[in-house]
Amino acid sequence: MDQPDDMSLKRDESGRLHIESPLMGESLMDKQLLAGTDTAPIYRLMPDLMVVKIGGQSIIDRGRKALLPLLDELVEARKSHRLLITTGGGTRARHAYAIATDLGCRRACWPGWGRASASRMRS
Repeated sequence: MDQPDDMSLKRDESGRLHIESPLMGESLMDKQLLAGTDTAPIYRLMPDLMVVKIGGQSIIDRGRKALLPLLDELVEARKSHRLLITTGGGTRARHAYAIATDLGCRRACWPGWGRASASRMRS
């Protein structure tokens, strides 16, 4: 998929490339920022579902000492909440995407970089 014309790559003083966008460097949870975009209203498809993302470096990599107390809490929470428990690319994937940006790779190749980063940690 080609990059849209309204988003271009911009090199900063350190030489790193960034995707130029009005959202660059902003929190995507900022209600004032979101109000200024032309996005459609957000509808919760499953309003009673709670999504919990467990961090790879912050939790999983620390082993049972960090993970088991968290699992105890999640088991308890399941009694009164519907949960979807996930883990994601996190820090490693963001680092891979930063490298892809610096190399000038098209965004269409980024998912492969993220998958490669995650699969390296499993081996």
